[in-house]
Amino acid sequence: FIKLLNSLMAFFGDSNEEVRLASLKCAKAMMINLSAYGVKQILPLLLKGVDEKTWRAKVAAISVLGNMAFCAPKQLSSCLPQIVPKLAQALSDPHPTVQERGNFALADISSTIQSPEISDISDILIKALSNPYEENKKGLEVLLQTQFIHYIDTPALSLIIPII
Repeated sequence: FIKLLNSLMAFFGDSNEEVRLASLKCAKAMMINLSAYGVKQILPLLLKGVDEKTWRAKVAAISVLGNMAFCAPKQLSSCLPQIVPKLAQALSDPHPTVQERGNFALADISSTIQSPEISDISDILIKALSNPYEENKKGLEVLLQTQFIHYIDTPALSLIIPII
C-alpha cells in the first residue's frame, strides 16, 4: 500500500492534467478504506509531500491530507496534531493554489468538529491560521469571548492550539 501511494505521489506533480487527476482520484479511493494502522503508515509520506518542490505535488498531498477528515474519527484524532501544522504551513506558501487547497483541507477538517462553540467560529480560526500576523489577535479574542459549555473534541483542539 505504501509503495503504491509512493508511486502515485510521483504522478501528483505530473505536467499532464489527466495523469494528475487520475493519481489523485486513486489516492482518494485508497484513503476511504484505510485502517488506523494504515493511516499511521502513510502519514509521514503525505506530510513529506507537502514539502515537495513542485506546487502541483504539494496541492495533491494537501488534498489527500484534507481527505483524511473523512476517515474514522479515531483515526483522524490521532493524526491531527501532525496534519494541522503542515496545513497551516501550506497556507503561507507563495503559490496561491497551494494556499487555496490548504484552506479547503482545513475547512474539511473543521467540518468534523463536534463542539458547537468551536464549529461556529471555525472560519475565524482558519483565517487566523492562514494569516497569523494580521488575524491571530482576532482569533484569540474570539476564543477568549467564547463560553465553552460542550466537550472540545480533537479536531477543535487542533485548530485552537496553533493559535494559542
